[in-house]
Amino acid sequence: FGGETLEEVITTYTDGSEDSTEVNSGELAHVFGGFVMDVPDTDFAVQATIGYHMESAPESSFNRWPIDVLGFYKFPEGRVGAGFTYVMGAALDSDLEPPIDIEFDNAFGFVGHLDINIGNNSMIGFRFAALEFDVETYKLSGISIPVTGSVDGNYFGIYWTQILQ
Repeated sequence: FGGETLEEVITTYTDGSEDSTEVNSGELAHVFGGFVMDVPDTDFAVQATIGYHMESAPESSFNRWPIDVLGFYKFPEGRVGAGFTYVMGAALDSDLEPPIDIEFDNAFGFVGHLDINIGNNSMIGFRFAALEFDVETYKLSGISIPVTGSVDGNYFGIYWTQILQ
């Protein structure tokens, strides 16, 4: 949940009713994989992942590729950690009229994460990330338009994590 609204898609049905869907810079699905390395003789661990984070609506999507490195303190009920995220390839692609394509510079941000053990190396987690996306290129109907600015990419999410051993 979170971020700024990048685009709002309104669908009008044959009965005259309308439905609105927003594409935000910090929402929906985040799938990632990587490794966790325990620090010997301590309650600490380091986790590094690469993922795919996306939000979509009819004919519009915001996609990005985050790389996260977090340090965790482990306790019997779970773990709590913080670290950094580096997001690459962030882009809004819209096929609505007029078509808009916005590419963002790679972004660096901070992440806080809490996981609660639910058994069998599974955890339910809560994550907050703070980052900002700067506009790199803005195209309207395929024509580049010089634009400067940034978009709030902060988000809060609920996660399910499975540790494979």
